[in-house]
Amino acid sequence: QKNSEIGKKPTRAAISAVVKGFVGSGTADDPLLIRSVEDFMDLARADVGQKGYHFRQTADLDFSAISHWPTFDFQGHYEGDGFRLDREYSETPLFNTMRNSQLQNIRLGETAIAQKAEKTTILACQAEIFLIQEKINDCTLRDCEACSFVREAENSQIVRCRTTGWRLTHRYGNSNSRVYNCQILDCEVKLHGLLGSGIADSLQSGTVVELIS
Repeated sequence: QKNSEIGKKPTRAAISAVVKGFVGSGTADDPLLIRSVEDFMDLARADVGQKGYHFRQTADLDFSAISHWPTFDFQGHYEGDGFRLDREYSETPLFNTMRNSQLQNIRLGETAIAQKAEKTTILACQAEIFLIQEKINDCTLRDCEACSFVREAENSQIVRCRTTGWRLTHRYGNSNSRVYNCQILDCEVKLHGLLGSGIADSLQSGTVVELIS
């Protein structure tokens, strides 16, 4: 039996997994695979979701069976590959904060991806309601689509983004929306008479180029 194993090449998972239970080495060329709800929930572990690893989602994920959502942060690179992250409406986003990260090709259900984002790039993502619940700072949103994107944007770029129902930035609770020192380029904003339209309640400094309503 031992002789029969001699010369066999180890599987990719066996030689490259750096986190127990995952496939992949966490690099851009060999990302850790998010294949299940359990894999995604492991991002709540600081040694997984805050180490700057590269992740790639390989299937639609439905979180409806999870009754209590933990509060956790994310730092890394997440490639959604166009798959969905589905969760019933909740004011608690998937992540609490994101820092020094990049997310792309994610399809969100009725919940935001994060409460706040800092020094983060979000590319080609779609959200049924909000992309970010509260605030972005020193971030780039590019080629994204959402009902509305964020309540407050500061020192950020919003490029080729499109709203599907509300204005570019939304009110959250009793707080007005605010945009400060940002560049808004080639965006399309859906007009809505009841909920307001345009960019924000307050627009200070920055540049707005080719905004289509």
